[in-house]
Amino acid sequence: MVAWALLAFITSVLALQHESARFIGLANEAESDQSSCSPYRPLCEVSGSCPHVQVPSNLNDLVNAKFTVYTDNPMVLERFGSLKVLKNKHLRIRTNYKCLRHPECSFFTHSLFVMNQLKLAKRMGLIGNKKPFVYMPEKSGNFDCYESAKELNSKPDFWEKWFEPVSPGVHWRDLDDADVWEFSQETILSSFFDFRMIHAFPYGGKNDKGTKSWISANRFEAWKVMQDFNIKPKAHLRNEAGRIWQKLVSNSSSVLGIFAPKTKKVPGEKIKSEDYQNVAKSFLSENPNGTLLLATDSNENELLHSFEEKLNGKLVMYPSARFSLEQSSVQRMDKDAKSKNALMNALILSKVSVLAKSWSEIGEFAVYFRNDRKTQFEVNTVIDFSIKPTMAVYAIALEKRWDHVYSQLKQLGLHKKAEIRRASSPSDIRYHMVHPNCNLNVYEISCTLSHHHIYSRFLEQTQDDYALIFEDDFELEPQYKGVNIAKLIDDLITIKKTQKAKWDIVNLGRCYDCCESSYGQKEIFRIPKDKVDLPAMKNYFVTKTSANDSESVSLVTSKSASCAHAYLVNRKGAKALLDLSMPILDISDDVLVQSGEKKMAHYVSITPRIFRQRRKHLGSVLNPGDTNDVECNPYKGACDWARV
Repeated sequence: MVAWALLAFITSVLALQHESARFIGLANEAESDQSSCSPYRPLCEVSGSCPHVQVPSNLNDLVNAKFTVYTDNPMVLERFGSLKVLKNKHLRIRTNYKCLRHPECSFFTHSLFVMNQLKLAKRMGLIGNKKPFVYMPEKSGNFDCYESAKELNSKPDFWEKWFEPVSPGVHWRDLDDADVWEFSQETILSSFFDFRMIHAFPYGGKNDKGTKSWISANRFEAWKVMQDFNIKPKAHLRNEAGRIWQKLVSNSSSVLGIFAPKTKKVPGEKIKSEDYQNVAKSFLSENPNGTLLLATDSNENELLHSFEEKLNGKLVMYPSARFSLEQSSVQRMDKDAKSKNALMNALILSKVSVLAKSWSEIGEFAVYFRNDRKTQFEVNTVIDFSIKPTMAVYAIALEKRWDHVYSQLKQLGLHKKAEIRRASSPSDIRYHMVHPNCNLNVYEISCTLSHHHIYSRFLEQTQDDYALIFEDDFELEPQYKGVNIAKLIDDLITIKKTQKAKWDIVNLGRCYDCCESSYGQKEIFRIPKDKVDLPAMKNYFVTKTSANDSESVSLVTSKSASCAHAYLVNRKGAKALLDLSMPILDISDDVLVQSGEKKMAHYVSITPRIFRQRRKHLGSVLNPGDTNDVECNPYKGACDWARV
């Protein structure tokens, strides 16, 4: 017993020494650059006059995590004892002191500290009847502290200046340290970077995926916290933003907002002025009377001049006072003006019809501030240049052809991510699936049903942006031997994403098409061999192509691009195909063509085609004895109906 008591005593002394060292370090950190400020209430872990909570940096289980509550002893409490202590006190939300001097800590970084502390406290069950509040009186890159006690107690701190109280009626002036608790500075910082918390952009961790599903999940979590805790800018600032909005775009019902920050939040991110322009041109083609609203802190000639030159008359800029081609006026702003500009940018951009943005806190808070939940998460209203598109890969296969399918996928480097799905058979057909006017045989119906199941799976069970779909008889055209097909497909997606060409469905293996311009074929985009703005293009053709001596790949529209053995779709294209393929009236080849004919999707083909059908070796279930498979219809007069 004596030994155990001695061990406990030594452990407690070491803990006290450790905490004392932490207190001294934090006190020094807090006092740094704050010497001109009137003394404000110190951190709980510095004063020791109120409990502070240290949560393990590994937050695998936020609800059941063990955490430590330090009081003036300091005393370690078990979890249930901690809950009782903390639920009878207010959570006092602080900023992180490392952020006070860090140049990357922007206006909205402090907002994220607030949101993540609220999320963490709520999930751990630490908020009781006494509501949380924010206290941020410190001097930082976004706020000048007050030099007198009178000012400190009568004027708003950082949060009060710009935001509504998170708990109306609860104010820091009415409470002393005996009524509050805080998270430790270490916890505030570690929770900010933890991938389970709210991130405005990827911070570089291995779980910061930067995909559409990743940012959607973060937006949903942000929306929940903002709804639960009344996080919104001051009413007079929201009203001022509304007045500015009316002045800027009062005569326009459709507005594309473009936020193009000079500072890149993610190292290596490159978004060209051409990318912004392509989105703007596409928007104006669909909204001829629309307006472009450009917000940026950039003074780069390329960006501003390109917009003024090519989009003059359709462009308004906010705030005009921020722009000077000689020197950025942002650098001359005082802290209040800089903070207000950041907030106003986000509020005004939140009102646009379509928002185009890169990774940034201002752009992301513009999404958070959108008025209703449906608009906030509507895919087509936010264009995220920085998001990495994701692609699902499916292959529909009869069991006897699985080996062939796998070998082809492996050759393309897609075998690890591809999902080989069993082809539907006549026994899978149900009466309600078939249209009364359908004249297909059971094998053709089964084929269309197989494709329908893929569309459904892609749309309902994934959040992927694109799907690459194969039938089990596909193989690479010989002329593409040595071509990096995965990079080519990636660049097709880049072409779509940067609005260089519109497409929702790309047939990668069209057959029996009417391929001449006299039959209505139109080239909409050409990718030459030496094109350098698409990084992979120089690697496409390692030798001269043999089929037609072509050294370029083109996207074309045409009237009869049949065959569904290889094609690429986005979610809009898949939705069109889903609707057209049930109840089943036509075979999957014709469903592709109809998507374009009925203007339900932009249907294009790539030429020369990348994939053919291996009919000579595998045969054809749908067309026994037909071993021909050509890209362009060779029969005289077969395309006369399409002549223009």
